[in-house]
Amino acid sequence: MAKESKTAAAPAAPQGYKELGRGDAPLDCIEVLPRQFRREFNPARLAELADSIAKVGVLEPILVRPGEENDGYHFFLVAGERRYRAAKMAGCATIPYRLLELNEEQAMEVMALENLHRADLGPVEEAQAFKTLIDRGGHTVEELAKKVDKSVGYVYRAVKLLELPEEMLSTISAGTLTAAHGHQLLRVPEKPRAEMIRRVMLQPERLTAASLGAMIDSELSHNLIDAIFPLDGEYAGQPACSNCPHNSNNEPALLADAVGGEESNCMNGKCYTAKTKRAQSDAAEKLKDKPENKGMQFLGAGKETWSNSGHGFKGKPILKDELKKKLAKELKTHPEKFGVGLNTQSGEPVYTIVDEELVERVVGKKSRTDDTDYERINYIGAVIKAEMLKAAWEKVKKPGVAEYVEMVLEGNRVTQYHAQLFGIKNDNPKTLSKLGVEKLARMAWLMSVSEHFGISDPILKRLKINPDKLRAEAKKAAGAEYDARKAAEAAKGKEPAEGSK
Repeated sequence: MAKESKTAAAPAAPQGYKELGRGDAPLDCIEVLPRQFRREFNPARLAELADSIAKVGVLEPILVRPGEENDGYHFFLVAGERRYRAAKMAGCATIPYRLLELNEEQAMEVMALENLHRADLGPVEEAQAFKTLIDRGGHTVEELAKKVDKSVGYVYRAVKLLELPEEMLSTISAGTLTAAHGHQLLRVPEKPRAEMIRRVMLQPERLTAASLGAMIDSELSHNLIDAIFPLDGEYAGQPACSNCPHNSNNEPALLADAVGGEESNCMNGKCYTAKTKRAQSDAAEKLKDKPENKGMQFLGAGKETWSNSGHGFKGKPILKDELKKKLAKELKTHPEKFGVGLNTQSGEPVYTIVDEELVERVVGKKSRTDDTDYERINYIGAVIKAEMLKAAWEKVKKPGVAEYVEMVLEGNRVTQYHAQLFGIKNDNPKTLSKLGVEKLARMAWLMSVSEHFGISDPILKRLKINPDKLRAEAKKAAGAEYDARKAAEAAKGKEPAEGSK
């Protein structure tokens, strides 16, 4: 039987659990079950503790419960695995213990509570401890928050972390990523979250939590303050925003720290887009009922465009104020020659000329027709962009901080997004130089491919790439490839079906 000891002072047993005894037990008689919360042990700190134990012994007893044999000699470890490991490293034969009357469920609760009071507790271990106490211990989030002197939101966010995949949790436990990274990813709906996690895991050490949040906001978040559709009640076959889980304001306790600020953000892009299109369509429909639009062709909702043929809407020239005055009489007597629609960019009505004879007489040329092969134009444009990206990527390995500083400054002004992404406050040369070659190269690259700015000719020229020559060559090759593919498709379509001869 384990030897009784009076040398190791210890606090009273955890509230509500009976202490069966205390003493010194052989280390070989204590079994560590795999359900322990602690997974990571700092080798240096463990060695320091082992040195201390070798000199003065284990000062605080470990907590154990009866083993399967219940013979007073074999025990299961409940709390104190770090002391147990360090005692083994120090060459101790025994270790002071306190034996508590606990079943497995109760042991898990004590284990969780003990872990929550560790100074070096990791975020994943903390989350697991909280979840155990909620699921098994019958504790509420409010009770736990009081026990550990944290806010209710803190406990919610900690538990929410466990919804991330195991690979992500392991990276957080290892310290490569932080809990703040995890909280940012939890803002993303389940389907796009998997792809976002994949991107983060490609270069976890290079992405701060703030830059990840900026990336998520840029790509997936929509500010509901700017919404043109009603937030209360179902709309466009979608649930109300006021109680939707994708509305950041509906889970403030879970995500307040991660989101930052008081804005209400929607993370469900598909729903937001569907509601926006429906609201635009509804607004456009109302234009039909206005007396001043009677007799006009209804064009629906769309964007104003600029092209070689001028300013247009749905391929028709727009009636600006001066032209509207000029055609006032015709508007009144022949409204069928004109069209009305909703400009989705401004939310305002837009008026056009739809009669081709009137277009030719007033504008001097016919409006754009559907004969234009926009598929070919779009294909060639995509190929040109891809070739320019490819050429820039091959060149963007060139060393030299000064050259990259010039490259960044020649490209486009560093935006707030770029500054946040790279942790700088301004874009003066001295600040940029401190980033180093690798980060500057990445910044130059990101600015050159930014959707807002498009491909930057100055950066391409800095990389000794002739953008005009590259565009011309890519356009010629892409056009030939597109035409050949279409000709092959047309020839195949003319072949008689099998069995029709």
